[in-house]
Amino acid sequence: MLYKIYVSCATDSTYLKTIAVMIYSLMRHTSNPIELYVMYSECDIKVLNNLKKLFPNLELIFLEINKLKFKKFKKFKKSNRINEITYYRLLLCDLLPPFISKIIYLDGDLILRKDILNLWEINLHNKIIGAIPDIGPYTRYVSSSKALTLYKKLKIPEYSMYFNAGVLLIDVELWKAKKIKEKIESYLLKNRDYQDGLNAILWNNWYRIDYSWNAISDIFDNPDFCLKELGENKYQKVISDPYIVHFTGRIKPWLKECRHIYRQEYQECMDNVIKIIDDFAE
Repeated sequence: MLYKIYVSCATDSTYLKTIAVMIYSLMRHTSNPIELYVMYSECDIKVLNNLKKLFPNLELIFLEINKLKFKKFKKFKKSNRINEITYYRLLLCDLLPPFISKIIYLDGDLILRKDILNLWEINLHNKIIGAIPDIGPYTRYVSSSKALTLYKKLKIPEYSMYFNAGVLLIDVELWKAKKIKEKIESYLLKNRDYQDGLNAILWNNWYRIDYSWNAISDIFDNPDFCLKELGENKYQKVISDPYIVHFTGRIKPWLKECRHIYRQEYQECMDNVIKIIDDFAE
């Protein structure tokens, strides 16, 4: 029996095309019905409905963030790497229908290569989220140079692993019961020079998921470091057959200068999306 899987993402006009690519890659690998919650602002998300013509098992539900007048976002720190959309995921659990107890959150700069059902079925063992450890040389641990700057102030052990927030399996009921949104908002408002609220609040309340479910760019860009950290067998398994390829680097796969080994696979997804959605034709 095929049962429904709940997935979420966030976008605006700048990232609408990349969200479409992510959705396309998600749907072509699963037979299960997918109910996808798209948080958005300032874009014509109706073009995404064209994807439903190809995937009858896809149901899209749009959540317009602008109407919610969530003014706190304007007070959170932004950068060239993190914009307002990044913080939309904090709202997600409050926006969902009460019957949803679990959901997957996916960033827009990634493609799926395996059935999302296998991620959905992971047991979180009473942790609030499931996430994949960051493997970059600058974000491996909370004490790494670009990770959790305030780890000492927060009394977090320096070799606690830092997770990447682009792929999350969320226990919605626990998230709401533990008031995680409120705790993260409070942290970000008190520490306005920092953007690491999820790791700051959930550093000891997340379940480690296999690296293959979020193969970030550092795995390919820093092979010597990652090989040493993961070991030969694990490293080769991740790079040769990742379940999700997450293009976290500055040079994204839709840019000509990108040299990522999975760029061609991404481009094939994008070409198919462009055929489906005429609005994206260049």
